[in-house]
Amino acid sequence: MSRLGSLSLVILLGAMLAACASPASGPTAGQPAPSQQGSPSTRTLVVAVRAEPPSLSAKPFRSLGLTADLSRRMFNAGLTTRKDDGTPIPYLAESVPQLNTDAWRVSPDGTMETTYKLKPNLTWHDGHPLTADDFVFAHEVYSTPTLGLAGSPPLSQMDRVTAPDPQTVVIHWKQTFPQANALAATGTDSSDDSFPPVPRHLLGQALQSQEPEAFMANSFWVSQYVGAGPYKFERWETGAFLEGVAFDGHVLGKPKIQRIREVFIGDPNTVMANMLAGEAQLTAGDSIRFTDGQTLKQQWGDRGKVLNFPNLYRIVQFQRRPEFASSAAFTDLRVRQALHHGVDVNTLNEALQDQQTTAAVGPIPPTAGYYRQLSQAVPTYPYDPRRVEQLMQEAGFARGSDGVWASSDPRSGRMSFETNVLASPDSGYLAQAGVRGAGGELAPGAGPRLRVPQPVPRPLDDQHTAG
Repeated sequence: MSRLGSLSLVILLGAMLAACASPASGPTAGQPAPSQQGSPSTRTLVVAVRAEPPSLSAKPFRSLGLTADLSRRMFNAGLTTRKDDGTPIPYLAESVPQLNTDAWRVSPDGTMETTYKLKPNLTWHDGHPLTADDFVFAHEVYSTPTLGLAGSPPLSQMDRVTAPDPQTVVIHWKQTFPQANALAATGTDSSDDSFPPVPRHLLGQALQSQEPEAFMANSFWVSQYVGAGPYKFERWETGAFLEGVAFDGHVLGKPKIQRIREVFIGDPNTVMANMLAGEAQLTAGDSIRFTDGQTLKQQWGDRGKVLNFPNLYRIVQFQRRPEFASSAAFTDLRVRQALHHGVDVNTLNEALQDQQTTAAVGPIPPTAGYYRQLSQAVPTYPYDPRRVEQLMQEAGFARGSDGVWASSDPRSGRMSFETNVLASPDSGYLAQAGVRGAGGELAPGAGPRLRVPQPVPRPLDDQHTAG
């Protein structure tokens, strides 16, 4: 498993909640929700999301920093899509390339060639034909260095993209790339295999004539967006909401839900109020907290359902680069292993997630088909205070009268460190549960200082990431 720089990662799996409810029996505050008007076939599904996306592109030039899967999935389509276990299945392509066939050839020097045959009669939302040349153009766009995505996968692994005919996309690879047969509109949490088509007929001239900043700010990416996904862009009220309407020409058929409105609500409490009032029927991304989902379960009864998806993870990073580390202790493998064994993951899971998630063993979600094999190959460190004692003593540490480990080596000193928490709706809750609730001490003016052992998300040797 690859490392992330030289940081040791500590992870506890989080939950992404998606909730849906039957519409309320009558209007609540303000105007009636769109879902309460008209017949079932014409009602609007209102979805609460945490933040407004920077664009509707499946591969945006500027990252939102939050989950924006809904809007990308609504308006975009790729060569493949994925089953729940992560297995690629055809989308715009007729089939998924299979290794060691004419559709996926690997050369002795590691270069590769994958061939995708497009389904017939594909069209963009504006009715213009979608052809293999739109994937050639996508490579021209995303591999342009000044646009900022050329160094990211899969573009960094691609040599060139060609179109022998309008139905055939051939990708020539500089090196091996495991997801070469799974190129989708949007990437996964654990890897970026995003390679969506880009309409040359709408942006070809702009790429040639506009400066990079102007091209990235082109209105196409926002208010004039044209994709190939299940919904056509229809309306965007900046700071409020955007809407899409079902696309008749979608390759998999017209969606059964006629219209979707994505409402931008940054406060999870406001999202909860809308959900309970029936003004919204679905949440997406991380717009509500895990505890909110538990509240909805209790208050809804049989009016709705809360689905917990274990595909987000919480990360605590310990600095191990000697020139930046506040303590040399973390350069000792035994200390890091002791910290692993000092984490009571089961108690954390119960306190933070009501036993609705699993301990993290890698960046692959437990829904992936190969998760079982992965978990068997990754070392684990069960909660074991006696093992903590043994490892810390072997590393030259002794427990003081105050219960804090200390080393005679001045480079390590007392076993304490600061914890900085990135801002998010759950930050305060997680910090309290993971620090105060774990028996740590708070040093005035120095941020949380932790004793060992204690149940905080555990640091893992080299890298331990989450499912």
